[in-house]
Amino acid sequence: MVLTSQPLGAARPPLYARLDALRPDLPAKIDPPIVPVFRTFIFEELLRPALQHAGNWLLSASRRVGLDLNETANRLRLTGDAGGLGLFLGLKLASGLVGLAIFPG
Repeated sequence: MVLTSQPLGAARPPLYARLDALRPDLPAKIDPPIVPVFRTFIFEELLRPALQHAGNWLLSASRRVGLDLNETANRLRLTGDAGGLGLFLGLKLASGLVGLAIFPG
């Protein structure tokens, strides 16, 4: 009974925001769509910001060391990855930590 009352899917914008988007006199606000990384909403809300933050930290640390990751960012953009380089590095870091936790030696 509790599960049936929960909303499914992405939250819809409020009516005033949808109506404002239809007005021709207002400039269109084009926000890039956030493509979900995980299938579950809980993982998306809890893990994605942490992975993005860790990836951005790793990206800034690698730039301080002198690594240029512009080619990797361009390749990600060409493949259509909407998460960006920070999320990509965060996922790599998380998968490496999980691998070390499972196979420590």
